[in-house]
Amino acid sequence: MDEADEMAELYRDGMTQREIAEKYDVSQSLVSYRLKKKGIGIKGRRNEISEAQIEEWVELYEKGHTQSEIAEKFDVSQPTVSNKLREKGILGQKMPEDLEEKVKEWVELLKDGLTRKEIAEKYDVSLNTVSRRLREKGLGVDDHPRKIPRETIDEWVELYEDGLTQKEIAEKYDVSTSTVSRRLNERGVEIRSQGNRIPKSLVDQFVDLHEKGLNQSEIAEKFDVTQVTVSNKLRGRGIVGRKTLEYPEEKAEEWVEFYQSGLTQKEIANKYDVSPATVANRLKEKGFKNAGKGPKGIPQETVDEWVELYEDGLTQNQIAEKYDVSQCTVSLRLKDRGVKTSGTSRTPKKTVDEWVKLYEDGKTQREIAEKYDVSMSTVSGRLNKRGVDTGGPGKRIPEKVVDEWVELYEEGHRPKEISGKYGVAYSTVRRRLMSRGIEISGE
Repeated sequence: MDEADEMAELYRDGMTQREIAEKYDVSQSLVSYRLKKKGIGIKGRRNEISEAQIEEWVELYEKGHTQSEIAEKFDVSQPTVSNKLREKGILGQKMPEDLEEKVKEWVELLKDGLTRKEIAEKYDVSLNTVSRRLREKGLGVDDHPRKIPRETIDEWVELYEDGLTQKEIAEKYDVSTSTVSRRLNERGVEIRSQGNRIPKSLVDQFVDLHEKGLNQSEIAEKFDVTQVTVSNKLRGRGIVGRKTLEYPEEKAEEWVEFYQSGLTQKEIANKYDVSPATVANRLKEKGFKNAGKGPKGIPQETVDEWVELYEDGLTQNQIAEKYDVSQCTVSLRLKDRGVKTSGTSRTPKKTVDEWVKLYEDGKTQREIAEKYDVSMSTVSGRLNKRGVDTGGPGKRIPEKVVDEWVELYEEGHRPKEISGKYGVAYSTVRRRLMSRGIEISGE
């Protein structure tokens, strides 16, 4: 008995498609497809849901629960809940009076300083429900009239003057950055520019380390800041560039030998505890004009290995990572050998064969891309080259994915957010939502 036969037997025994899908770790749409191929008529859920259950859904919805919460509680899909509520004339109606009163309370609590999360916990509803209802009242995330106690703002001023950023303060107090910024401005606090956030004591350390011989990159790495920040701070102290450290001639000669034997500038720098830029400068003084633009001395036998690996299916990036060189270096050496390289990374034929099989078995392009850690466009391109009919934009979106979109939309997410999350066009999300009878408000 194959897997499809087992699924058919379980379905006849009373298991739902969702339970079968979870048991075999596959999509519900694949279960449905296999059952239909076996000639099994799919039982509709319409007759499985009692009138008492629907009344309970109506009651929960009017108390403020989302369709997704109701669906999860009763182990049905969110569209099923939506359809039943629509049949009862619930969707599209005005907010029930008791819920309207509840939302008014939420508005007042928000003004009094409670967070949306605290309101949700207080009323035993989801955070998305609170956010959605408040948004309907014109209260966005960043523009609600929330009252911040005076003593709290005093703390913000003190923390900001001690060197914390607005973002760090916002995260500490569970508010938006714009709220912190607005309150600081109201107090007349001068907002620091991006480049002035480094305390004086830290710049003193930059100068000290620079005078001890560390380069700007090393200082930046030590303090987890950008090299440009270090450079600007040193320049602000009147220090331009970096002093040239004196290295014995024999040491420079050793670097040349190592470089010609195939070591990279980075490897030489690590070996002698100096910066790659220092190595590059010394090599340039020795006549290596391309030093600093990538390793020159790649042994021929190493390049032979690269050609062999590339022809075996490894990408240029994989080869570069394996030999600790840049992808550009690998590409140049392969071209020197007359190897034809494509602009895109190469996917072995065997891997593409697997993608075709998985796709024909019902897996989505997104699921395949995630499984093989590649982009969805790579999967799509390879399938199209094999002549696999991917159905064009918007035609291969599984129903379970559209179910998720409906659920997210009902929870307050906008089509643009959903399209960004799933890597599809906004128009695709909008069209599929409207096909489910959902009215899309203007964006």
